[in-house]
Amino acid sequence: MSTRKMLAVYLLATHGVLGVATRKAPGPPPVGDLVGDAFLARTPTDTGIAVPAELLGVKEVDYADEVIAQPAAHGLDDQNAIVALAGQVSTVTGTTAQLSLVLSVAAAADKAVQVVIDAGAGQATLRFTTKTTASTAVALTVNGVSPGSHVVLASVEGYAPFLGAVSFA
Repeated sequence: MSTRKMLAVYLLATHGVLGVATRKAPGPPPVGDLVGDAFLARTPTDTGIAVPAELLGVKEVDYADEVIAQPAAHGLDDQNAIVALAGQVSTVTGTTAQLSLVLSVAAAADKAVQVVIDAGAGQATLRFTTKTTASTAVALTVNGVSPGSHVVLASVEGYAPFLGAVSFA
């Protein structure tokens, strides 16, 4: 008897799962066939950010109800299996020149960080990457962010992401 499967849509840089889907055909489709040009990650307040397909991957994984219920609380491990993430990106604050992330528990050094910022109507999303230091804080230089409120997706390898509005001064 075969194990039930599902598809995990994840960030290539951090392996953080953003969404899941079920289907009857075996194997993962190309990411663009599943999400189109972008995956719409929604906040609890029903705003969101279009995460470009080129930042995403799709893996076929074992079905799990808890992942269906809270996909962003999970990631892929080194063997591409779904795992619950112990920490989270707790807080994000920003200026038009720097973004500061606070992690719930200290990160090991050299973990991948991927940040996607909604630049506003009719503009491409802004994308930034860095690596962690052995700390609960991550500082990231940004550019092209106008003052005001923007939806931000901040993902750190091994941590549940932050997805919400951030005010940039």
